[in-house]
Amino acid sequence: MDKVIEQLAAQLGTTAEYLWSVLIKQAPISGAIDLMVIAVIAAAWVVLFYRRAPVIKWIEDHDAAPPAFAALIGLLICTLIVFFSISNVITAFANPEYWAFQKVLRAIK
Repeated sequence: MDKVIEQLAAQLGTTAEYLWSVLIKQAPISGAIDLMVIAVIAAAWVVLFYRRAPVIKWIEDHDAAPPAFAALIGLLICTLIVFFSISNVITAFANPEYWAFQKVLRAIK
């Protein structure tokens, strides 16, 4: 693995130690951004389910059924993406070295 990081660092014009430290520092930042995205998606579901009547009334008043349906499909897709990437968020905080290792492996594929 060290050779892979060294080769990647050489391609980027930096040292392997610097590249690794940057990846380790990026892990909690990436995890925090992912958590913010999860919060926005959760808020959208809360609005959809707990404020259902005002949302439906607004859609009916503004004849916005097709865009609302498209937004719902988008929300479902985002939810699926979050569901399958939640382990990445946990890894970013709990084990940033492994998170960085995964990023390096993805970069060489």
